[in-house]
Amino acid sequence: MIDEIKIMEIMQKLNFSKQMKVITIPFNTNGFILMVIVLFIYNILNINDIFIIVICCLVGVLLKFIFQRKRPYNFSKTITNYSGKDHDQLTNIFSFPSGHTFNATIFSLILLSKYPTEFVFNILAILVGLSRIFLGVHYPSDILGGLVFGFIIYNLVTDC
Repeated sequence: MIDEIKIMEIMQKLNFSKQMKVITIPFNTNGFILMVIVLFIYNILNINDIFIIVICCLVGVLLKFIFQRKRPYNFSKTITNYSGKDHDQLTNIFSFPSGHTFNATIFSLILLSKYPTEFVFNILAILVGLSRIFLGVHYPSDILGGLVFGFIIYNLVTDC
């Protein structure tokens, strides 16, 4: 069995928390809303894209309430929360799936549908997910869950 806490301990010893905060900020709630609005104003995203994002984000929050997994820094004394956020509100108290990774996956898939040759959109969600592990707020399996559920929900919503 894989010891996710050990993986996180090793990653946190690399001390990349400042760099990881830069990667994760655009997918914090306020940053994500602002980014979506700016991209809508500049006609990169359209109203259909925003509808997809809203529906997917609501499903992502619902999944957290279904699974109700504690965050790793609440579970283990060896993991430090470097995010600067307490995660004490009802909408962000749970860990699985990673909302940042889920949203980054949805966002990347929307942008890849518009710009299929842009390599950065292929790795964006993975980078965001790694940042969440480095910051101590998600287990690696939370990241995998965010990627997988993001991909599935995006495809379900866009196929309707």
